[in-house]
Amino acid sequence: MSNHPEASVLRRALQANFAFSGLSAVILLIWADEISDLFGLEMQWPFIGIGISLLFFAGMLCLIFSRPAINPTLAAVVILLDLLWIAGSLVLLLAAPNAISGTGRQLVVIVASIVALFALLQFYGLRRLKAAAARAGPAPVRRAG
Repeated sequence: MSNHPEASVLRRALQANFAFSGLSAVILLIWADEISDLFGLEMQWPFIGIGISLLFFAGMLCLIFSRPAINPTLAAVVILLDLLWIAGSLVLLLAAPNAISGTGRQLVVIVASIVALFALLQFYGLRRLKAAAARAGPAPVRRAG
């Protein structure tokens, strides 16, 4: 279904999400100490944990977009995970606004905004893909014989 030309929007959005997530993971893992200072925290483990999680997420994204046909269900799961990231960011900012520094809060807002953009682009790409599939009709059934 998603080997259709309409899949290119979704594929590009997933690739951009992969690049940002992978780069973020590397930054968090290499500079966890410096980032914890930016956030006004003494603990590095939250950033190391997020970095490891982002590595797995980036790997999942790579598996999804590198196949000839993008699985729409997996693309929807990615969108859901992006929305959960945004929700988690909002909870952090609203429930514990003074738990991190002003710079940390700004970074959370910036990253959540970028993730929201990915979710929007992926949603748009998925809608286009599904619309194109609906116009094409069901795939023909092959009979053995």
